[in-house]
Amino acid sequence: MYHLSTDKLIEAKAMLHSHSTASDGRLQPIKVIEYYRSNGFKIVSLTDHGKITKLDQPQNCIFIPGVEVSAGRSKLGEPYHIVALMIEDESILEAKDNPQELIDRISSSGGLSFIAHPHWSNLVYEDLAELKGYIGIEIYNTGCEVEVSKGFSTTYWDNILSNNPRILGLAVDDAHRYTTPPIDSLGGWVTLLIDEESCDSAIDALKHGRFYSSMGPEIKLLEASDNSIDIVSSPVEKVSIISVNGKGFSLAIPDLRLLIRLWKDKEGRRSIENIVSSIDVDVGREGEVIMVESRYGKIRFIIASGGITSFSWRGRLGSKYIRIEVMDYNGRRAWSNPIPTY
Repeated sequence: MYHLSTDKLIEAKAMLHSHSTASDGRLQPIKVIEYYRSNGFKIVSLTDHGKITKLDQPQNCIFIPGVEVSAGRSKLGEPYHIVALMIEDESILEAKDNPQELIDRISSSGGLSFIAHPHWSNLVYEDLAELKGYIGIEIYNTGCEVEVSKGFSTTYWDNILSNNPRILGLAVDDAHRYTTPPIDSLGGWVTLLIDEESCDSAIDALKHGRFYSSMGPEIKLLEASDNSIDIVSSPVEKVSIISVNGKGFSLAIPDLRLLIRLWKDKEGRRSIENIVSSIDVDVGREGEVIMVESRYGKIRFIIASGGITSFSWRGRLGSKYIRIEVMDYNGRRAWSNPIPTY
């Protein structure tokens, strides 16, 4: 059973990819830290290009040393961009011509690495599948989205998850301009669940996937297995269960409203009886409760404060992994990490 809950651990908003004047960012290193800290972030990593920017540990914020390295060449001739965290020895960067050697050096030094903006970098499946030892890929990058609309890399994620269902997904800013249009900050982050406010605890949460990624929605509870899902979130419009080769399903509030209307109508019920066997609607203390029995399994929604705040599913997909994605009315998404189902 996969369990993610904010009840017993410290919830820490983290920015893991950002740039300063030490490379090509517009804010000085300490100003980057202050900027994110003033916007509710507890953890910030400076990942300047080809340079480990070092700072004394600031107050009221966990600073993680990092770097973004352009390394080697992909199948289509573009460099990989690899983000390394918790490294302080710049000799590691000497391996920049060989991405696998770079990742190996990062790992052996006690750090961890992830692949930056696969869509923006024009990577292909083979590029991601051939490399070993990185913890995940950026599934959303604010800077890449506002600059050239290439910020989402969830297709790349699902491709690699079909082969390795333990690759994590991270949302980041990759900010350079911060407050100068087009604004490339405060658009994507990870929320870590940590034991204590320290670098070691943050890195442990990252390594073990004890986080979710978000553009805005909050995931307060997630429990999942190969045949069940329970999720509590801030109000959202849409919940999606995503898996390999088109398996899974997606339902939004307008879909639910239409299904209910059709179910109440004799002719309408005939049009959906191949996918729905029953629908019950009730109002409880938590909000409107909608129970749907369908070919996807048993589904339960609670709608409160204008959105879905609780979702449960019992069924079976028969696939390698599942992941959960929620979307609010502004199109902002939050993503769970994959849950292997074998």
